Amino acid sequence: MTLADVILSQDAELWSSEGDCFIHLYGKGKSRRGPSLRVSSEEIKRADCRSLFSLTGNETVPGTPQSFELSCSSSDSGYSSGEASDGTRELYIPASMDASREETFDWHLTTRNLFAWMSDKPLVGSSLGQAFIDLLERMQLVRPSHIDHVEDCLAYADYMGYLDFAHSPDYALAMLRFADHFHLRELWIDAFVHCVGMNDSLYLSNEFEVSCPTYVLRLPY
Repeated sequence: MTLADVILSQDAELWSSEGDCFIHLYGKGKSRRGPSLRVSSEEIKRADCRSLFSLTGNETVPGTPQSFELSCSSSDSGYSSGEASDGTRELYIPASMDASREETFDWHLTTRNLFAWMSDKPLVGSSLGQAFIDLLERMQLVRPSHIDHVEDCLAYADYMGYLDFAHSPDYALAMLRFADHFHLRELWIDAFVHCVGMNDSLYLSNEFEVSCPTYVLRLPY
């Protein structure tokens, strides 16, 4: 998937004709392109991401670059949302103005995957392991701190079949990398054991080069 695919076109898997929330991958007033995603605002609320709607003024999300602002619909920069007379919402989620092309791509891809998680749709990206790492970090960014983000992320992975490691080097290697990054011992052991059992075919996986460095040879936790 190219950057143009992410920011210029409508995502068929995340475009619901019944959705009342249009997601724009740029700042309000910064582009004439239409929305990339159309989802249900109720899904966003059920996922405990209602902060995307409720924060106003010029507040910033803790831990984000200063340019990732949450602002009211009258602003022309940063996150913003507004509600039209017909009850639909417009939500703008731009990348940092200082971000490189690659960082911008990664930001938009993770934004897309955040809504995929909410809607129980598959993740996209060149590496499934990195997609899960970025997803969990975004969940931690936009949801209340008291929520068990890891549990919710793993519940999604289980529901989508990403934890079905048998005969699936891609999933085993991806979750091995994810578990290593967040120090999830039980998941690491499970994925590692399956990787050992599929050792002869691991190199055929797209996840191999990014998910199989020297830490595969040891139990780190």
